[in-house]
Amino acid sequence: AKWHRWSRDKIVWWCNNLLVPLSKQKYLYNRDAFLVATSENSYYAGLLASDGCIKKSGCSLSRYIIEFASIDKLLVESLRNYVCSNKPIYVKYTSGYESKKPLYYVTFEDPYIIENIKYWNLFPNKSCNEQIPDILLQDINNLKQWIVGLIDGDGSVYVSKKTLDITVLSSKTVVDFLYLNIPIKGNVTQHKDTEWFELRWFNYKAVDLFNWLSPKR
Repeated sequence: AKWHRWSRDKIVWWCNNLLVPLSKQKYLYNRDAFLVATSENSYYAGLLASDGCIKKSGCSLSRYIIEFASIDKLLVESLRNYVCSNKPIYVKYTSGYESKKPLYYVTFEDPYIIENIKYWNLFPNKSCNEQIPDILLQDINNLKQWIVGLIDGDGSVYVSKKTLDITVLSSKTVVDFLYLNIPIKGNVTQHKDTEWFELRWFNYKAVDLFNWLSPKR
């Protein structure tokens, strides 16, 4: 896969069609991951909502996997450690990807974790119309950590000597929800030529947002 820059799914598909045997290693998982909402898994649910998905595995109609991909290898390692998995982290290069940076990704096939993540309204065939996890509305601290996960996944934090700039790039559903539920109001704009929207905080508003998101000591 690394030599040909193919995805793991494509390799598995060709091996199955050409009757090439594959080793079946059994991987470990914490099957209680995402079962009960905590500040920790709210953060990782936010990561998955931004740069993760549930998708069908290979040609099977009933087998699903969770996939998380990021150019930040530390984020991928952190999620893998949270679910206590020994699954390897893969690397791929998407054609036309900016600066040809490696994209790191990990997949989880455990059916218990896949069922648990549905509590967070993450379902197969995620689109721009995803739902807000109802489980977040039960605890403001969990909501805050979910937002931090969104920022780490599909947002950005820019810091200079004079400027602090925090952004979240997501669907209109998510951006509207954040605008209504975060007391520090940011600026909403539609991302150019896409269906995605950006919520942005500048300078003192970004500082206020940072302080609001930070855990109380």
